[in-house]
Amino acid sequence: MRWLIFLDTDHLSGPARLALDFAVAARAMGEDILALGLVRGRPAPTAFSRAFEAAGIPVKLLRERFRFDPAIVGQFQRVIERFKPDVYQSHGYKGSFLGRFAQRRGVKWQAVFHGFTWENPLVRLYHALDVRWLRKADGVIVVARSFGRELERRGVDPARIVWVPNAIDEAALRKTDSGEDLRRAWAGDDPGALLAGVIGRFSPEKGPDIFLGAFAQAAARATNLKAVMVGDGPELEACKRLVESLKIKERVVFAGFRSDLAAIYRALDLLVIPSRSEGMPTVLIETMLMGVPAISTDVGAVPDAIENDRTGLIVPALNEAALADAMEKMAGDAESRKRIAEAAGHYARERFSVEQRAREIIELGRGMR
Repeated sequence: MRWLIFLDTDHLSGPARLALDFAVAARAMGEDILALGLVRGRPAPTAFSRAFEAAGIPVKLLRERFRFDPAIVGQFQRVIERFKPDVYQSHGYKGSFLGRFAQRRGVKWQAVFHGFTWENPLVRLYHALDVRWLRKADGVIVVARSFGRELERRGVDPARIVWVPNAIDEAALRKTDSGEDLRRAWAGDDPGALLAGVIGRFSPEKGPDIFLGAFAQAAARATNLKAVMVGDGPELEACKRLVESLKIKERVVFAGFRSDLAAIYRALDLLVIPSRSEGMPTVLIETMLMGVPAISTDVGAVPDAIENDRTGLIVPALNEAALADAMEKMAGDAESRKRIAEAAGHYARERFSVEQRAREIIELGRGMR
């Protein structure tokens, strides 16, 4: 079959990485793939297009002059006419907007829904529009069972909703190791330091402020704890000020954005996901595969991946005290960290296979009526 995959992004976001892994695996299974991205302003290669092209996946970029530029509809229709896909796969609300235009040309529309975030009224509006459009999709893949229940509550036909969890290419992940000794750089001269990491965008829904509040409590009781925050984003400067006010500056490293994920995981003793909202965090699957135990808030698809105290620890969202207790517990119990990491790795390799995910998605595409 011929697949047209659309993402509204110019960088290699979590959903884009998942789409890329699917595209590579599906092509290896004999499927014909064309990726479609979006660029605002002057047409130029993006991190998104370069990543797909490097993997041998053809890419086209739609050009928009401003948000919701109607000109992208005509561009999209021309791509449909030339490529003649059997399945159009969308990711995100702009992709859902274009879904009906694909259907009008006899193309089946498979939507991949990555979840809800609630950081501001505009994003809530986008989600409302997305759900409205998703009611017309021929099939909807959700990355969390809870998202399926929520979409059903909002009027999406449950017969069209299928849970397919995210997946990670472990071999590709391990190739990101730069070889740099990040542990020595972050732990300094303290051989007994326990590094608790947060990896992701500094934005409200990711909860970096929640992590810092919890870390301050845990660090007061577990003197070996040190925090490493990897990433950038709009809340970075606010988090730096919060570190000053909490008087934990000497215990927190702001590492900036890095792409050598394997080197990062190799340096950490513990990963923390303090999010207010999530889909299926790719960092959770990655950390499970890399043998680092995780603590996460009970959001999105996290309960689909973590069995509490077996493959990780789960705490209530927005609860700094509970998160602090979990960090303190893990910091003081090396045996539990080892046990959880081993069980998580086994589960992740069994359930979050890129090839298995691709096969499921392809079969769903063939079965859409």
